[in-house]
Amino acid sequence: MLICLTIAFAGCRKKEVPPATVVSGKITVNIDYVAGNRPLILDTVTFTNKTGNIYSVTTLHYYLSGFRFYKNNELQHYCSKIAYVDARIPGTSHFELTELSGMKVGTYDSVSFYIGIEPALNTTNSLPASLENIGMGWPDAMGGGYHFLKLEGHWNDGGTVSGYAMHLGTNNYQVKAGVACKVVVDKVANGQLNMTMNINEWYTNPYDYNFSTDGLFSMGVATLMQKLTENGADVFRGK
Repeated sequence: MLICLTIAFAGCRKKEVPPATVVSGKITVNIDYVAGNRPLILDTVTFTNKTGNIYSVTTLHYYLSGFRFYKNNELQHYCSKIAYVDARIPGTSHFELTELSGMKVGTYDSVSFYIGIEPALNTTNSLPASLENIGMGWPDAMGGGYHFLKLEGHWNDGGTVSGYAMHLGTNNYQVKAGVACKVVVDKVANGQLNMTMNINEWYTNPYDYNFSTDGLFSMGVATLMQKLTENGADVFRGK
């Protein structure tokens, strides 16, 4: 009798089906830019940050790396992609994540990443020797590796227009950023991650950055790079 009952229960038990995983495809990342509530137009001294600085953007170069996809605050998948972005070249603001082997089919509700290069990979000459990567090199005498961000332009200082350059680099100053979003992944993983960078957010929250009092050139200045690093955590928002 006991043997029969055991067999009967075993027959009724549902077979556990492992979650389906991606076997091919990509997730396309799409980035656009605003300054406050206005679309970013390069080379125009018309945007105003939290402290009232009127500024332009002439250069916006940066890396994104270490993409991590979450569902209900639990890490589900890691992607090692390193993407170089130049806001002046629209094609670089649209790139593909293809390191998706083992990613579970489903809907992801947030993504985190570095603005910069993950610490373990941020060493001099670790990236291919393209013109872009060479141009983003950080001097060995200052720690080596790569620039994480070059945000440059001009600002109107009481009628006098002068330049500024917000640069980040070295392993203490990767920006740990993330967005709430909806990324739907099916068996072939042709998903979309759509994000907007708000330039004004580099200059506020938690620190209100003022060109007049903080300085125009951040490279190698620990206090200024720290402010930009913390402000950068929420420069992106998901769409």
